[in-house]
Amino acid sequence: GENNQLTSVSSTTSGTLSLDGASNENGVSASVLSAIVGNTTTLNFNGANGKKAEMTLGDGGNELKAITLGSNAVENKLILTQGDTSIESAVNVGANQALAFDLANGTTLALSQGLSSSNGGTSLFNVKDSASSTINGNITLSNNGVNNATIGNNGTLTLQGENNQLTSVSSTTSGTLSLDGASNENGVSASVSNAITGNSTTLNFNGANGKKAEMTLDDGGNELKAITLGDSATNNKLILSTGSTSVTEGVNVGANQALAFDLGDGVNLALVGNLANAGESEINFNGSNGILISSISTTAGATTIKIAEDKSGVIQGAISTTDGATNVNFAGIGTLTLQGENNQLTSVTSTTSGTLSLDGASNENGVSASVLSAIVGNTTTLNFNGANGKKAEMTLSDCGNFLKAITLGSNAVENKLILTQGDTSIESAVNVGASQALTFDLGDGVNLILADNLANAGESEINFNGSNGILISSISTTAGATTIKIAEDKSGVIQGAISTTDGATNVNFAGVGTLTLQGENNQLTSVSSTTSGILSLNGAGVSASVSNAIIGNSTTLDFNGRTGKKAEMTLNASGNFLKAITLGSNAVENKLILSQGDTSIQSNTTITTGQALTFDLKDGVNLINTISNIGGNTNLEFNGINGTFTGTLSTSGGATTIKITESKSGTITGAVTTDSGAITTIDFSNGSNVKSL
Repeated sequence: GENNQLTSVSSTTSGTLSLDGASNENGVSASVLSAIVGNTTTLNFNGANGKKAEMTLGDGGNELKAITLGSNAVENKLILTQGDTSIESAVNVGANQALAFDLANGTTLALSQGLSSSNGGTSLFNVKDSASSTINGNITLSNNGVNNATIGNNGTLTLQGENNQLTSVSSTTSGTLSLDGASNENGVSASVSNAITGNSTTLNFNGANGKKAEMTLDDGGNELKAITLGDSATNNKLILSTGSTSVTEGVNVGANQALAFDLGDGVNLALVGNLANAGESEINFNGSNGILISSISTTAGATTIKIAEDKSGVIQGAISTTDGATNVNFAGIGTLTLQGENNQLTSVTSTTSGTLSLDGASNENGVSASVLSAIVGNTTTLNFNGANGKKAEMTLSDCGNFLKAITLGSNAVENKLILTQGDTSIESAVNVGASQALTFDLGDGVNLILADNLANAGESEINFNGSNGILISSISTTAGATTIKIAEDKSGVIQGAISTTDGATNVNFAGVGTLTLQGENNQLTSVSSTTSGILSLNGAGVSASVSNAIIGNSTTLDFNGRTGKKAEMTLNASGNFLKAITLGSNAVENKLILSQGDTSIQSNTTITTGQALTFDLKDGVNLINTISNIGGNTNLEFNGINGTFTGTLSTSGGATTIKITESKSGTITGAVTTDSGAITTIDFSNGSNVKSL
């Protein structure tokens, strides 16, 4: 009959109540007022197209033996109005079969042996408006079976079975699909084959320690309303297999909560309202070219960004860490690209070869990042890709960094590595090519060790922005320019050689400051000072040359050559205007070579006990200075034709030698005086003469 109202249904051992909808042109509906108990009654449905078979259970506490479907039974529904309903046997929905469950508020459907849809069979779980309903038991699919869930406005469907395979999930305006992992000793996993669209569905996770809540979205184009977590939900994961997924509302992970996102190949995850973490969050790039479109704010706990072996990911939003930690971990070879304007990282670790890339060119304001803890292991590469006006800037805040390499993107022209303290070592050679640029900023006491040196064919800068910074590296400039800058009242040391085969290597003092060269050979293009810069030669045999004139009467040349460890400076241009020449204590092997034209030294040059200095004048050189030898050794050598010393030469102690090499000549315009006990010697090599003395 079309309508059947039953008060109770009972079976002694094994009875079947069948609704033969196909036999009635209007279908068959039935209701049972009291609970069906005892696990002895089977409900059989045989609804056909347009001829429904529909059962309403009016009470809770139902204990059914089984649910079965007739052949070609495609329009069947079980309506649960309240309480629990359990089904002892497995429910199978097969070929040419369909079964719907209508779930009212407070209902629980317990599938003791689970439900399986196979061979095109379709199951539907429908939650009413404002209803909160639960399914306890596995829901599985095979051979093109279909399991759909629809959730009414403000409704919630909670899954408590270990495995749940859904084909689709839809909500009218605002529905929630909840994974209650804490309720199952093995946790709860669910998957959805088709995209969840409409920005109306919330995914809720309630996994506990050892009892995961894990959702896999197998399709792209997901449009979620929100992601929420239960109280003390600490074991939760959203796995995204392909395409794009957006979440409209902000994702908040609180204290005593945890959430992991797993991104597969090419996945784009857009957290429109961003991610705020005060618990434990993970971003796992388990595929190539995954993208997180979101900022990350960590105010407590930890956010961990993981890049799987041979995988890559991009984070487009800023990363802020006001408390707690934000850690980056590379499982092996992998790349993480940061595109947000500001990024505060706590640590970066790599097992074999991870690359952290700053893609400044992708952000109109550029990209800055900092790492609080040392990067160790010689396994991490820093990659910079800054463009004009779009910087790529990395600050390493701790000492003891051991990097594998530094690399630059094509046409990466605005890039900076800022070192604030202690040692930083880079294992591989740093190469700056044409159309590339890189700046190193060294703070107080920083030692930058480029184990395989710096090769520049673009634009490189070494900025000593602190005191006693040391660059342990040679510098080779084959094109472009290398600029060495010393900030106001700061100092730096370069221990390696400086070669310039083409292009330029320039030294610039912003004010009072000192640059010490310790490499064996140093080819500089220019040296400039605004007020008072000191260029010091101090090492195990140091030679330096400057191609362009040093002007401004603001640069001091300081010599610290020891016995067998010379300090030798060659000025190759005319028109030099130096502030002073100074010598270190016990500096006894020092030479200033003047190649051409005029060189003026503003301050008197004084050579004291335990010091020695040689002036080497080539053809036509005019040295303008006052030289006072008061106990040291001074040599004035005319090694060219028509050299001139414009000034006075006094010896009040020690020894002064004026040497004119063979076939050369020189002029001394001022007085040459020698006090009692001092020695001034003129040394004529064969065939030479002094024109004026």
